[in-house]
Amino acid sequence: MKTVKKSPCKVPDRVYLGSRFPNIYWTRREAECIFYLVKKNKRKSIANILGLSVRTIDAYMETAKAKLNCRSQRELLFYLPETDFFLNVEKLKIPF
Repeated sequence: MKTVKKSPCKVPDRVYLGSRFPNIYWTRREAECIFYLVKKNKRKSIANILGLSVRTIDAYMETAKAKLNCRSQRELLFYLPETDFFLNVEKLKIPF
């Protein structure tokens, strides 16, 4: 008789933004960047935390803004409470 291995709990690679933004999601990296931005970290600090370059952080932020049709980080942060981001980001288990 074969034993079936259970897969470990998989951390999601997408964060869906809720009913206000149907079928729109941020990737794990986009969500991590936004999470640290909300925590008042600057781009360089986010890059150091995630082990990425500042230009890579900029690219993730641009993609995240484009998905919500935002032109600035301020606009992105304005719309953030209208999403389910804060409900779903806990599933990513991002370290503080």
